[in-house]
Amino acid sequence: MAAFIKYHTCLSYLFSPAESRFVLHMLEIEFLKGRGFHTDWSREEYMKRMGLKEYSFDKSVKRLMKLGLLAKKNNQLGNRVFYSFNVDRYEKLVMLLSNIGDIDGLIRFCDIYFNTASPRLPESITRDEIQPFAGEPGLKIKKSGKQLCGETDPEHDPSFEKLKPLCSEIIKIARQMEEITGF
Repeated sequence: MAAFIKYHTCLSYLFSPAESRFVLHMLEIEFLKGRGFHTDWSREEYMKRMGLKEYSFDKSVKRLMKLGLLAKKNNQLGNRVFYSFNVDRYEKLVMLLSNIGDIDGLIRFCDIYFNTASPRLPESITRDEIQPFAGEPGLKIKKSGKQLCGETDPEHDPSFEKLKPLCSEIIKIARQMEEITGF
């Protein structure tokens, strides 16, 4: 069974291509687990399903565990491995990174907080720590939900009529995410 997984482009500044592939598959695996599917496979089965070679797989496991996104347990016999992907932490990470509208700021932010020997957990990062990297104010999510669709106030922009349904949905989602994450 294959699932459609939405992947945020801001994550490409944090994860390598192999790590991105690993994350996508772990999101699918968590989806399958939630629907009662059997997912306690051997390490080789995980690698086969993800299309990763041993080095890339092991490197991805190590990095995602450091970021607190992945937990690993073996069964009593040691012939099966159980990986758990922390979806809540992943969603928090996506919200953090999507609040940074400037590409250079996003790269610097990832390098400082995540691409280090001792990366920070997403929930330990404060709004004040994100702010210096946010870039142009028209590109980041505002508390009011305005400016999500460009640098101008969409309600007074004549070109907004074409984008109004999309922007309304984005604003609605942004407000829901604010309630969940506090950002």
